[in-house]
Amino acid sequence: PPRGYELKWARNALRGLRLEGVVCGSDAGLATAERLQHALLPYRSNGENPSRRDKLLMNEAIKDAGLESAMQIAPSSWSAAEAFLELLPRPLRVVLKPRRGQGGLGVLKATSVEEVKYYYDSLIGADVSLDNDEAPKAPVIQEFLEGEEWVVDTVSCDGEHKAVALWRYDKGPANGAPFVYFCDELMPMASEKERQLAEYAFKVLDAIGWKWGAAHIELKVTPSRGPVLVEVNAGRCNGVDFRMIVDLCIGYNAYDALLDAY
Repeated sequence: PPRGYELKWARNALRGLRLEGVVCGSDAGLATAERLQHALLPYRSNGENPSRRDKLLMNEAIKDAGLESAMQIAPSSWSAAEAFLELLPRPLRVVLKPRRGQGGLGVLKATSVEEVKYYYDSLIGADVSLDNDEAPKAPVIQEFLEGEEWVVDTVSCDGEHKAVALWRYDKGPANGAPFVYFCDELMPMASEKERQLAEYAFKVLDAIGWKWGAAHIELKVTPSRGPVLVEVNAGRCNGVDFRMIVDLCIGYNAYDALLDAY
């Protein structure tokens, strides 16, 4: 429904039903789901916050909260991008990505100023996001983060966060693409390292004001700085078809935990 018509829409569409939560299954609907839950379930509201979807703003939010974050810029001009690149160590390695995107679309790695310029020109103004209401045009340029990539799947209930699965990504260059997923490995919460990942993920959720629902937090475990955010996907479960493997290995899954939270 249009903004301001949520209650009217709900009276007609949900007649006879009791609403407990608003759950989104795709990236394109995250902002709408957040708005509906805020309007229809104010006692279970996360508020409305674009930093949960904007890859620039989410890193600014965690930086303001005192967490480790990637150096970044979303330059509206090439001269601003060049000035940022001068601050980075050599050999140059950066990641370019749309501020609002999904599925790794438009995520690129550059190792020279010339490559950055080429990718910058291809991304600026490109329609990448399925959500046209939240699609800033200038791409994000970030330092390349060294280390293994991990994912913490979470479910939150009134600000209490639970890690429901922990994954290690195996990905790398293939077929001319810089970031290709080879597999996701379900990992145990076996040591202090894994606990630190979960604790960092919970602090990320606090930094973006997330209190209700599922989230999927992608991190790099850097050699010198520990966990550093790649991105947070607040409002939806892991995109991998995970239910069977987690049910067999740990006995529960994020979908059931999400229903329990509501």
